[in-house]
Amino acid sequence: MRRSLFCCVWCSCWALLAIPSAAIAQTDQPSSSQKQVSQNQVRGVDYDRYKKQIEEQRKVIPQERLELLKKGAAEIKAMGAKNEKIDLVFVCTHNSRRSQLAQLWCQVAAEQMGLKKVRCHSCGTERTACNPRTVAALERAGLEMERRAGESEDNPIYSIRVPKSQTAVELFSKAFGHASLPTQDFVALMCCDDADKNCPRIPGASSRVRLSYVDPKVNDGRSNEAQTYDERSLQIASEMFELLTLVSQ
Repeated sequence: MRRSLFCCVWCSCWALLAIPSAAIAQTDQPSSSQKQVSQNQVRGVDYDRYKKQIEEQRKVIPQERLELLKKGAAEIKAMGAKNEKIDLVFVCTHNSRRSQLAQLWCQVAAEQMGLKKVRCHSCGTERTACNPRTVAALERAGLEMERRAGESEDNPIYSIRVPKSQTAVELFSKAFGHASLPTQDFVALMCCDDADKNCPRIPGASSRVRLSYVDPKVNDGRSNEAQTYDERSLQIASEMFELLTLVSQ
C-alpha cells in the first residue's frame, strides 16, 4: 500500500507537466479477427519455428490495430531523430506479465532487426516479481533462460536469450525510480489500463503511448492457463516486431 501511495503522490507532483501522448487502444478481449494459435501449436517449439509463427501472426493483425501501431512508431521515430539512443519503457501495474513480455520481445526484435539504438526496459507502479507463468511461456517459445538471485529473495532475475545469441535480456520486477531505468528522454508505453489511469504523467518521458493488453492473469489456475499465456506472448511478440518494422521504415 505504501508503494501504491508513493506512486500516486509521485505522479500527482508531476500533474502539471505536459507530455505528448499517442493512444494505442486495446479492447477488453482480443479481436475476433486476430488469429489465435493453440497451446499445442506453441508449446515446446524451437525458436526458429516460433519465429515463423510470429510472422504468420503479423499477417492477421487487424487493420485498426496496425493504424494505431503506426502512431506509436511515429513517436519512437521522433525520439530516434533527436537522440543517440531510443529508450522504451513498458509500464504496467505489477511489472510481472505484460510489460515483461513486451520488454523481452521488443528487445529481441530490435536485436534481430539490427536496431542498435533501441533499449527496452519495463517497470510497474509497484514491485512484485516476474511471474513464473510469464517465464514458462517464453521457454515454450524456444528461448533459453537462466535464473539467479536478485535484489530480494522473492524477485529473482531471469536472463533470457534467443538460442545462439550473445545478448540476454534480464527480466525482474521493478517500480518507477529503479536505478536501471532511464530518467529522461524515453517513450513510456502503458501496457495496462490501471497503470495508465493511476499515473497520468510519467516524469522524464518525452512521449507516452497507450498499448494496453488483456492480462493473462484472468485464467490463472484454470485449464487454459498455459494457452492464455502462450497467446498473449505471441500477440505481443508479433506486435513488437511489427512496431519496430514500422520504426525502421
